[in-house]
Amino acid sequence: MFRVVPPLYLKKLKAIFRHKTLSLLLSKGKIPEERGRLLY
Repeated sequence: MFRVVPPLYLKKLKAIFRHKTLSLLLSKGKIPEERGRLLY
């Protein structure tokens, strides 16, 4: 049985993914804070 997935709002998903990923990298010290500000 197949189910139809509702339409995805890619721009919103991309923004959420970017925010969460950069926040994680910054909190773990994997990227410098200066670099994080440039990427936001």
